[in-house]
Amino acid sequence: MDFERFWAVGIKTLRDCVDGCSEEEKYFVKRWCVHTEDTGQMFPLVEANPREIKCLSINASRSISIPKSDMKKLYEIWDDYIDGKVSRMQIIEKVPRPTYCVSLMKYLRDKVSFE
Repeated sequence: MDFERFWAVGIKTLRDCVDGCSEEEKYFVKRWCVHTEDTGQMFPLVEANPREIKCLSINASRSISIPKSDMKKLYEIWDDYIDGKVSRMQIIEKVPRPTYCVSLMKYLRDKVSFE
């Protein structure tokens, strides 16, 4: 699946999650990394639109915007990251908010059908 299709389906998936929750119920995404997988931490989604995904930081003290362009960069190297061919340091060089980008990518890759 090309990135544009993945992004469109992913944004719809996130939008459905966010829209289905009240302000008090926020929809949460698990923080994830390839070495530890589920870290036990979660962060709330605030908004998903064609330009970006907005969430709150893990300690909920500030808003984080993840632009589509950052997710595209990560999408292009995701399989190599999962296979251990791309390090976290290499991801940090490409995307400025790797914790949130990686966690969102994992969530979307698990939710979006690649058929």
